[in-house]
Amino acid sequence: MILLAGGREGDLARLALAGRRRQAETLLREYAGWFGAGSVYVALQQNFLQGDMMRNRKLAGIAGEAGVALVATNDVHYHVRARSRLQNALVAAHFNTTVDQALPHLRPNEQFYLKPAGEMARLFAEFPQAVANTVRIAERCTFDLSTDLGYTLPDPALPAGESPESFLKRLCYEAAARIYGAVDGAPRARAAGAPRFGRDPGHAPRHCAGAAGAAVRAGARGDRRRSGGHRAPSPPTT
Repeated sequence: MILLAGGREGDLARLALAGRRRQAETLLREYAGWFGAGSVYVALQQNFLQGDMMRNRKLAGIAGEAGVALVATNDVHYHVRARSRLQNALVAAHFNTTVDQALPHLRPNEQFYLKPAGEMARLFAEFPQAVANTVRIAERCTFDLSTDLGYTLPDPALPAGESPESFLKRLCYEAAARIYGAVDGAPRARAAGAPRFGRDPGHAPRHCAGAAGAAVRAGARGDRRRSGGHRAPSPPTT
């Protein structure tokens, strides 16, 4: 088990930025005692936000006093810079709102992508050991999401005569009709393309369950609108 402390919003960073260096060092030593000194790293992030470098320097100093190694994590949320807008859309969907209304929850710039090794080396030139430790930790992580989960999701309840794939397709067309009013042109193309995500083994049942839940929530919102009621959307409990 590996513990990454520090970051931008963790307890260690808050103590460091508040000038409570002694408490921060004590906390870090406690982490090392619980997990083992070789399993605790202080995470540094450089996303071109105000205060990043100052925080990294404070954290590096605390890590040095406590005898804990550094690691460059960089708070990655998408794999290439061009996907930042998609990330914003996913965050808005998570909070069941528009991108404009989701602004308080969005990353403040487009620098939260998986940067190549050369760029990471330049960003963390002051802390080369942090980049080297990123590679070391990655080499220790041998978990394979496609084979090592050790469980399968239960089959969803399906209407008679429906397979997971056919039911998912029907739910997509019903959702398109509910949203657009008519399923033709772009809505038809979008609804027809959605079930492709469910064609891999084991994916369709999961998407069926999610789509059915979304349909129930959409119906409830429609009932509230028709009755004149309104309730602010709540974040999903994921």
